[in-house]
Amino acid sequence: MTQVQVLQGAEIAQAGRQWAVERVVVQIELLQRLDRSDTLVLFDGLDEVPVPDPDSQEPFDRRRLIVDSVGAFIAAHPTCRVLVTSRVKPYQNEPVYQLPGLATYELADLDTPRVERFIGLWYDELVRVGRVLSGRAAELRQRLLQALALREILREMAGTPLLLTMLTQVNAWAGLPESRAHLYHDCVEQLLWEWEKEKREGAEGASSLRNLDDLLQEIVEQYRQPATRKHIEHQLWELTFDAHGQSGRQTADLAAVDLEKRLAPIHPGRHQAKAWASRVVELMQTRGGLLVETETGHFSFPHRSFQEYLAACGLLQQVNRVGKVAELASSENWTEVVLLACGEAACKTRLKLRLGRNVALARAPLLAGYAHCAQVLNHRVLLGNAGQRADGVG
Repeated sequence: MTQVQVLQGAEIAQAGRQWAVERVVVQIELLQRLDRSDTLVLFDGLDEVPVPDPDSQEPFDRRRLIVDSVGAFIAAHPTCRVLVTSRVKPYQNEPVYQLPGLATYELADLDTPRVERFIGLWYDELVRVGRVLSGRAAELRQRLLQALALREILREMAGTPLLLTMLTQVNAWAGLPESRAHLYHDCVEQLLWEWEKEKREGAEGASSLRNLDDLLQEIVEQYRQPATRKHIEHQLWELTFDAHGQSGRQTADLAAVDLEKRLAPIHPGRHQAKAWASRVVELMQTRGGLLVETETGHFSFPHRSFQEYLAACGLLQQVNRVGKVAELASSENWTEVVLLACGEAACKTRLKLRLGRNVALARAPLLAGYAHCAQVLNHRVLLGNAGQRADGVG
């Protein structure tokens, strides 16, 4: 027994030496490749490195360190090609974190051939991993391509890789709904709740990652109080409704501090609520896809239609929502929001309203309030098919 253990020990030692030699060889080869012009080094997600909190006593600037390190790397290896990626607004709005001497390019939207290639590769991959059969994948691919050809808003969304990914997922899941409100609901569900969960389930060592459901479960377990997705959604809807009203025709600006203030009351802990709300906002921004950071502490949505949809959800939460519909529908800034609110009400006809009534009963007065605005009614929708326009392909 002792001899076997010695042999095993010797074998382990030999394997360790072999691994060390191979590692050195790989390092040498890598360093040699860095001096070749056909080598491309990618530094992805510069804007995801946190910047110092102005209210914190922490002096360490992580992003400054990364920017300086990348600059030193470029200086040390001038022959190879270097690509640094960042979201547009955080890079443009913070010159102190820009890399001097590098040309800046903004990625164009995907054109039709690239969209079609993306869709083909996506469903081919579903077949490869055994998620769907080949015949079914062909049906899904054709159904999505037909929807893009018929629906202008979908073609616009498909130019953004993130939103195209959402469309392919929703299409594979249950088909793209004809209702715009239903479509946005499914996409928001993916971006807010399922995006990080799917990444976590597919990643090694993922048990250390968190998602929004985990943070809600903390409240349930520690305080024995209910905390559901609706608690977070309602606060986001209200904030978006208010921000949409203030933004005019521009994309709304959502301040992280405002969202945190709205989320904090969800947590019953007097001293933990603010930190918990900050973690929720951080997860929304870094691990989901619904909020896009435009500058430090400020967000927008990946497409204005999501802003309009969430504002519509906020409109449905108003105490006097029928009066609000009548008040807002004559404003061009609110037309799509009102239509989406009608569509959202129609999507929930099999559910109960938050106040306990059937949504189908609420949809009629919503449309009636909208109908009071004759000017909008005449050029946007006929009274007889108001629901169809609100709930249709648009």
